[in-house]
Order: sequence, then C-alpha cells, then structure tokens
Amino acid sequence: VTASLRPGGAWVELVVRDTGVGIKPEDLGRIFDQFFTTKEPGSGSGLGLSIVRRIVQDHGGHIDVQSTPGKGTEFRVSLPAATRQAAEAAQVEGAVDE
Repeated sequence: VTASLRPGGAWVELVVRDTGVGIKPEDLGRIFDQFFTTKEPGSGSGLGLSIVRRIVQDHGGHIDVQSTPGKGTEFRVSLPAATRQAAEAAQVEGAVDE
C-alpha cells in the first residue's frame, strides 16, 4: 500500500498491490458490479468493490484496476486533495461548541 500526492498537488493517489493469483480477464470487467462474486455461494455477497467504487466516486475520485493472472492485482484510487484552508475549515465546522 502506498499513498502519494500526484504532480500538481490536486490529487492524492492510493495504490494497493498484491502478488496473488490475479483476476481472470473475463471477470475483470465485472468486478465493480453489484453482487458479482467468484466465491462459492454463501461465501461472499459481491458488494465490496461496488461499495468501494461508490464511496470513491461520491468523494469526486475514481478507481482503476490492473491485473495479470498469476502475477497479482493493483488498485489505484485517486481522490481530490484538500487544500490546507479546506481542511482547516472542515475542522472548524466539525468542532463541538462548549
């Protein structure tokens, strides 16, 4: 897992990479579909990646995936970077009045 500020400073990129079995090419185009799973019945709902994509999109970002069967998978999540002023304003708005 790595996190970095992309050139220009407008985007934060999170990369999650593994060296597992990878995703079959015929499944790759469906992994973000609701209820799509390659697990045995009763072993998964197929909601995980569709929920992740929706959360990323709701925050103005996007998620990409690359996978090579037998070599692993890489997910890249790009989210808009907050300016220092926006972050400070969010902290002030979230403060509890005493």
